[in-house]
Amino acid sequence: MLKIVLGIFVGFVVWSILWIGTDELLARIFADWYGADRAAYFEALSKGAPFTLSSTILLISLIRGTIFTILAGFISVSISKEHSRTALFLGVLLLAVGVYAHSYSIFNFPVWYHLLFLGMLVPMTLVGGKLAKKQGQNDQ
Repeated sequence: MLKIVLGIFVGFVVWSILWIGTDELLARIFADWYGADRAAYFEALSKGAPFTLSSTILLISLIRGTIFTILAGFISVSISKEHSRTALFLGVLLLAVGVYAHSYSIFNFPVWYHLLFLGMLVPMTLVGGKLAKKQGQNDQ
């Protein structure tokens, strides 16, 4: 049980660090585009004003989220050695936190983005878990 909790915790921390880190990195590397759009979004969010990020940034976010979610599922199951529960619990945790985070910007992002982003969290975590399980079987 301790390994499952540790796997979930590490998977969640890895996902969070990758998400925040790459968001910051993209904002610095592409300051005139990604960074400016992100800064305008945060300013609008703080004022309660309407604002929508560009579709390109939203698509990049979906791709990043998918990759990071698969990776988090892979890491969590690699640590716990328990596929079904670990990956599912991590996916549900990411979904719960995602729903909370998206609730702040429910009117700032298109519905398609919310549905796709939140809808992929549990399945992609399970995919990462299955990949880790398969990798573990290959290592034996």
